[in-house]
Amino acid sequence: MKRGPVASLFAVLLLLLSVGYAICWRGLAPPPPFASARIVSIGRGESFREIAWKVKQAGVVRSALALVIYAELTGQMRRVEPGDYAFSGGEGISAVLRRLARGD
Repeated sequence: MKRGPVASLFAVLLLLLSVGYAICWRGLAPPPPFASARIVSIGRGESFREIAWKVKQAGVVRSALALVIYAELTGQMRRVEPGDYAFSGGEGISAVLRRLARGD
């Protein structure tokens, strides 16, 4: 049985949407709560990509790229305050970024 070009295009589009959804869900889902707080130190003059990588390495977010994209879309990329941050886990990307921008 041969498929027409529309059916093939639909199948490819459905596959791409499924993969995109899985990547977004994985990147945006908050990590589970930590047994003890994880400290992330942000220095003055660090780029947001460096900050996102540190936060990812500490396990505070699942995806540094998702954090960078979200910060760019919300205009908070340049609002991060330097300092030491204690994260207890279970926070979504928006909550993590809000804390970094407020200096909490």
